[in-house]
Amino acid sequence: MSHFSVLIPADDVNDLEDKMLPYMENCVSQPPYDYMSFFDKEDELQEKAKEIITEESYTGRQYPESVGQTLLEYYGQGDFDKFCNEWAGLNRDPLKGRIGYWQNENAKYDWWEIGGRWSGYLRMKRKPSPASIADGTVGFGEPGVVGKPQRDPLCCDWAPVSWIDWEGMRGKDFTKALESFRAVKACQVEAEAMDVQAHLGEFRADFLSLLERDKNWEGTLHEYTKQRLLGRVLQRENIFLWGDDSLLALSEKEFILKQKARALTFAFVTSDGEWVERAQMGYWALTTNPNEGYDAAFWSFVGELEKSSPNQRVYLVDAHI
Repeated sequence: MSHFSVLIPADDVNDLEDKMLPYMENCVSQPPYDYMSFFDKEDELQEKAKEIITEESYTGRQYPESVGQTLLEYYGQGDFDKFCNEWAGLNRDPLKGRIGYWQNENAKYDWWEIGGRWSGYLRMKRKPSPASIADGTVGFGEPGVVGKPQRDPLCCDWAPVSWIDWEGMRGKDFTKALESFRAVKACQVEAEAMDVQAHLGEFRADFLSLLERDKNWEGTLHEYTKQRLLGRVLQRENIFLWGDDSLLALSEKEFILKQKARALTFAFVTSDGEWVERAQMGYWALTTNPNEGYDAAFWSFVGELEKSSPNQRVYLVDAHI
């Protein structure tokens, strides 16, 4: 599972739901059929049903009594629809009349909530009036499972775009990121100073095991030992890179330039309903297909929205996939 932040311009919660709906995964709940495609599996399963179960097959090994029968005979007792349900977990769709399933090919999340793990992340330029809180111009969603209700009167989960202190937020995020970066680099310096030769024997068995599992791994025992020593120092400091070791290759100057331009949320939805993201989010916060122009696109979006529609509310959403 992964949580990530999304910034969305919306007039109210109903409008927010409409903006999120096209990107719902057909999992926890189901988006309208307008946003989904039907994946027809009937012809494929018709052919699969004819296969003879052998002793070497998975079914044959698990259920020896099935050997010699077709998959249709064993799983469906001759009933094709029963076979599809028992063997593939698929049923005949009432709308299409065919075996298959519906899925949103543009799915980005399976559930979301306003605020969540980022409750109070948006920070306003000045304290809102009681009237703006009472009429819902400014407000809070729900804190995440590890969060607490926000008490700072300058913080919120939604507000008009022109009320948000974008530069102040950028500066605060930068300060935290720089502290984290310096902690990583300190660990890197400490690990680099270690006597790798003295630790080769300690990691030799793990290295040989790695070569057995991954025939394409081209590193040496010396390189592997350096990685493990760095990992040990990072773990001691409770620093986790989550598979992203790009920080290790950056100088502080390079990091500062990159971080100052960094967007404040992982994704945003434009006023026209287009989803724009830093990368494709997967499980455990691992990403693919990075969008190199995302940071510039985020700040352009915020700047143009603030200029053209200063009273447009923006919501901070915690999305889950």
